[in-house]
Order: sequence, then structure tokens, then C-alpha cells
Amino acid sequence: MMDEAAKPVLVLMLAGVDVSPNDAWLPVLGFALAAGVVSALATVAVERFGGRVGGILGTVPTTIMPATMGLFATHPMGADGTASDGFLRAVAVVPAGMMLNAAFLASWRVLPRWLHADDSKSTLWRCVAASLAVWAVLSLAWVVGMHAMQPSTGVLLAIGVGTLLATAALGIVLCRHGVPAPKGTNHVMWPVLVARGVAAGSAIAMALVIAQGGHAIAGGMAVTFPAIFLTTIVGTWLAQGREVPVGAVGPMVLGSCAVGSYAMLAGVLYPRLGLWIGTPVCWVLAVGCVSVPAGLWLRAHSMRADQE
Repeated sequence: MMDEAAKPVLVLMLAGVDVSPNDAWLPVLGFALAAGVVSALATVAVERFGGRVGGILGTVPTTIMPATMGLFATHPMGADGTASDGFLRAVAVVPAGMMLNAAFLASWRVLPRWLHADDSKSTLWRCVAASLAVWAVLSLAWVVGMHAMQPSTGVLLAIGVGTLLATAALGIVLCRHGVPAPKGTNHVMWPVLVARGVAAGSAIAMALVIAQGGHAIAGGMAVTFPAIFLTTIVGTWLAQGREVPVGAVGPMVLGSCAVGSYAMLAGVLYPRLGLWIGTPVCWVLAVGCVSVPAGLWLRAHSMRADQE
């Protein structure tokens, strides 16, 4: 699902790498289509498998793979066989983008209680507005801070590791103090899934177009726009009720660490293994070292909770 930072042109902009607007329009359609497909599949996973399993399945690395491949292909290695500075800077900001989205998701754990209305849909739209406000403030602060600091590649990589660990810690806290994460009970027709996919794809396309305008701050904020997370939560809330998406928040935050892990692994392994070997190796390591352990831990934790 939910490789919200996996948009190569935008990631480069946030990393401080110059990107020509003439080259930026090419990925728009492809990534918008990918976002739509992933969003539809993510909502199905959450609805059919419940928040715990569905949250993990919906956050395995997907569009991050072609994104990092494109970044590596357009930023050739140096003569000494090391990765280019632009490539390393780009992959280093992916975990930070995911951390911002984790904060966006975490807000959904408390906002429905704070903004409760008599009508469920009114509660939903209040939460949408408030959660986007949370994201906008955090994203703006991040982008302005990065432009002011102008960090080196080494500092960006350290920030990437730190934000990855912070996201994992937040996911563990949310899951340990979790809420019921039931499966969906209502059958969802395919036109509804298509509508969800179109909504997510349109949101991603709009973010990409904004970024092309040459406005660094707007482009940087567009990198982290949580379109797929948002459409997944809204779609499952409208179809299944509040409990299904809210119960998936913790697992989605924890599972999203696989995306940041994939990006950081790509920075290390692509230069050594190349794209065709490095891509499956990074995916297996990210899923095997993050997604699978997270799923097993959630299963064990839920079993202990049920026994208590």
C-alpha cells in the first residue's frame, strides 16, 4: 500500500536535488495508476483480514521498488563504484516521509473520540480535516527545517535511520495500547473499489503536478501527502464503520517501516548488487526482517491480550 514517499521526482526535490520540470511529468501517470491499484488492494486487505493482518499486508514495499530503481538508474555510480550523492540523499528521506505519515495515522487513534458527532459521517469528515491539518503542520515544519539546515548526505542518512526507529517505536506503542481490529462485514462491490483507486490516484497525480510548479515548499509537502493512507481509512470507514480502519492504525504504522527499510537497504545494496539482484534482495530483507516479524509479534501480542 502505502509507499507514500515513493515518488522519485518528489523525493529528489525534498532531498535537495534539482529536478527539471520538463522531466518531472513522465512519472505522474505511472505513479498515479500504481497508487490507485495499491490503495484498492490495501482497503481489501484491511477489510478482509482485519486491522492487524491487513495493516501489515497493506504496507509491504510496493511502489518503492520502481521508485528506487528509477532513482538509481538516473543517478549513475561514481567512477570508484560508490552510489551517487543524489541517490543516497533521495532514499535517505523516505523514512522521514513515512514518519510524517505515521503521525498522520496516529492522529486517527484519538481524533474520533475528540471530534465525535452524532452522525458517523460527520465524525469522519471532522477527523479528515483535523488529521490533514496535523500532517500539514508537521510536513511544513519538516520541509522548512530541511531547507534551512541544508544537511549533508551523511546527516540525511543518520536522520533516515533515526526516523525509521522512531516510526517503529510509535508503531509498537500504538499496537501495545491498541483497540479492536475487526474484519469488515459488508461486501464491497468492485465499482466501489474502482472509485477508491481513482480517488487515490487522482490525489497522487495532483501532488505530483503541484511539485512540478517549481515551488520547493509545496513540492516538499507533496512528497509526504498521505493520499493512500487517507483513502484507505475513509473508504473502509464508509464501507465498514469506524472500528475497522481505526483498529488498523497501529499495524499500518508498524508495517510502514518496511518501506523506509527498503529505501535504506537500496542505498546500500543497489551499488553492490545492481538493480536486478538488489531489488529482490531488498524486498525479501525488508519483508523478512520487518513485515514478517511485525506480523508475528502482533499475532502473539493479540493472543496474550485475548488470554488476559
